[in-house]
Amino acid sequence: MQRARAIVAAVLTAAALAFYVAWGRETPDAASAPIEKLLASGHPKDARRELASKRSSLDAATGDYLEGLIDLAEGKDAEALGALARARLVRPGDWRIVSASAAAMANSGKFDEAVALLDAYVAASPKDERGLAAVAQYALEERHGKPDPVKALAALDRIAALTSRTVQPDDPTAVPPAFVARLRTKAYLLGGKEMDAMFEARRGTEATPMDPEAWYLLGEANRRLKRGPDALPAYRRAQQLAPGSRRYAEQLALALIQFDGDGAEILAIAEALAAHDPDDPSLKVLRARALVRVKREDDAGTIYRDLLKEGGLPPQIRLAVLRNLGVMLYDWKAAGREGEYLDESWALLQEYARLGGVIDDSLRPTWEDLEERDRKKKGK
Repeated sequence: MQRARAIVAAVLTAAALAFYVAWGRETPDAASAPIEKLLASGHPKDARRELASKRSSLDAATGDYLEGLIDLAEGKDAEALGALARARLVRPGDWRIVSASAAAMANSGKFDEAVALLDAYVAASPKDERGLAAVAQYALEERHGKPDPVKALAALDRIAALTSRTVQPDDPTAVPPAFVARLRTKAYLLGGKEMDAMFEARRGTEATPMDPEAWYLLGEANRRLKRGPDALPAYRRAQQLAPGSRRYAEQLALALIQFDGDGAEILAIAEALAAHDPDDPSLKVLRARALVRVKREDDAGTIYRDLLKEGGLPPQIRLAVLRNLGVMLYDWKAAGREGEYLDESWALLQEYARLGGVIDDSLRPTWEDLEERDRKKKGK
């Protein structure tokens, strides 16, 4: 449900308000506004009641559009596709309907069709900044294959080159400059241009200092530049501005681990997140890592071993558990606890490598030491 609501919010931000309806009927923007406001505030049931009371006064396309939008909010993606397809048959060039249709397609596993629909809209309306922004947004989507930062930047550059906008800044469908800045920052990050991303993100926080996403992106850029003293305050500010966001809190904890932050703070964040979703394996891994930082390795080891017993553990989580537990057991040798711990460490890391885990520079010294130890044992 959270996913669907987020998409609806994006649609309402980027959709067009202009409709053409039969003479004598309530204008679609006047009819749509209260329904869209209800959806944006997370009340799809109230929105559906509102639509039912207005449906007879709406033209068919407007009614189908609003029906599809409510279906999106309720997670009924198949129903949304049908309603929006009917609306699009009547007004195929209407941005509001096109953008909602693209969201429904993406939700339904038809991401390529969504991209094609947006590309076609931009081809027909090359100076509409809303379509260009949506093309950039979808090109940067990481959940549906490899993102295309080059395509995104090209669309954003076209927006920057426009001498006028399709809608005025006070129009709810207008593309906010802060949104464009966020997309550009993300495109730079995905394209490996961390310094450009950092400067763009910094401008974003100056323009919208109360926007948690702007601070999050500034933290991301500085983290990738390995600038911990700049990354941590940015992540912390994002988390302060949106204390209910798991994403911001989780990334702050991970950055604190990366930049040797306070273990007690890391554990407090991890435990607060786990309290909301105690069965999430990624949060269990985060809590285990925090426990290691406060010298509670036995507790961390219990979490890791319990995770390895679970069936259906996501492959990336399993790799993280094998690596983290293997390294933790290896590091115990500094306290004189070798013996079976090093044997178990070697077995875990061998399984990690067998499943496709990467022996990177940070892991290589541990791997080579254990490999040499194993070679000597077998030579005896």
